[in-house]
Amino acid sequence: MTPMLERIYLKGEISLPPLLLAIEIMHARIDALKSHLKVEKMPFRGRVVLGIVEGDPHDAGKNIVKAMLEAKGFEVL
Repeated sequence: MTPMLERIYLKGEISLPPLLLAIEIMHARIDALKSHLKVEKMPFRGRVVLGIVEGDPHDAGKNIVKAMLEAKGFEVL
């Protein structure tokens, strides 16, 4: 979750369903952006295991890290 979304949620300015929808939209946009990245052939650098607790809506940061690692030649599980 972005700091802005977290602040407005904690202030009670947004309820959970719209917040979860905003997170889903952000995930879809990240996936769409990844398809447009120019990927150079990178040598294999190793494997990284990333994870979160199932159902945790705070996985946006994990997805950004995953995309960056994959772009640099890491296999991300």
